[in-house]
Amino acid sequence: MQAFAAEWRLTLWPASVQQTAPPERTVEGVALLRDWTAVAVDPAKHVGYAVQWFALAALLLGLYVWFQFLSPRRRARAGTADVP
Repeated sequence: MQAFAAEWRLTLWPASVQQTAPPERTVEGVALLRDWTAVAVDPAKHVGYAVQWFALAALLLGLYVWFQFLSPRRRARAGTADVP
């Protein structure tokens, strides 16, 4: 913990919290349960997001190539190059 605090330049308390009682018991009326519902997400949803982001990256690359290289060359050939 000291190494983490030094690396991230944080002031941390030298303590940690750990549940030692069984989950069925309560401490001062508050249950410490770990009965979380499972997230039902289809892996195809992640593939869809990946395809979406790669398509956006390809579009960005295509627009960069067009506006930085192809469009100025076309304007220069046509004789309408921007003169600063």
